[in-house]
Amino acid sequence: PAGARAGLRTMAPVAAAVIPFAVVLGVAIDASVVPNALAVIMAPVLYAGSAHLAAVSALDAGGTALVATGVAMVINARYAVYGAALAHRFRDQPTWFRWLGPWMIVDETFTLAAARDERDPAWFRAFWLAQGTLIGAVYTAMVLVGALIGSIVPSDTDLSFAVPAALVALLVGQLRDRSTVVAAAVGAMVAAVTISMPNGLGLVVGAIAGMVAGTVARRMRRNALAPSDPRRPPDIGARTLKCNPDLT
Repeated sequence: PAGARAGLRTMAPVAAAVIPFAVVLGVAIDASVVPNALAVIMAPVLYAGSAHLAAVSALDAGGTALVATGVAMVINARYAVYGAALAHRFRDQPTWFRWLGPWMIVDETFTLAAARDERDPAWFRAFWLAQGTLIGAVYTAMVLVGALIGSIVPSDTDLSFAVPAALVALLVGQLRDRSTVVAAAVGAMVAAVTISMPNGLGLVVGAIAGMVAGTVARRMRRNALAPSDPRRPPDIGARTLKCNPDLT
């Protein structure tokens, strides 16, 4: 179908860009206390690189499964906004797709889908499934490759830096404006201060602190600029309601 071809074509370069991160994560997984099989299975289940990495970090720090789940949920909270913005694209879809489709919501799939204006439900369904399957398959396969490569790395090689280094690299790629810089900086500082908390809870505290700081910074910048100023951050809530009138 035309939608599937468009999805594969637009997602191909994006999927290629996640390969280095996925491989590094796989190598770091092999060096962590988390079993390789469990960590690789987490890739398609979580379907989110930052949440996957944070969950592995929490488990490697001695956190419980509940703590790791909490960290992943906090980091993935933005997907609720993405889902609301895409709700009108899912409204006329079959029931099975309305259940399966949202599982593929990540930054990359949302960005590419939001840039398309085709309204045919069948076209969008094929486009969404094609792009989501491609990036999910590439990411999972490369995490597995990294875990396998990690087994041949000399045992005396210190890879303890790999997970935090990969997380920092992933975060840097998301620093698009002042509010995200504030969120990353506050989150990192709070996590560093609370790193000694038991069961990896410091990661949860840091993630929540970062979210709050980023939200406050965004609102302060928005309120300080005139409505006509092109530098004024958009109102995410208003934009979401505009995209999905059923939320009103």
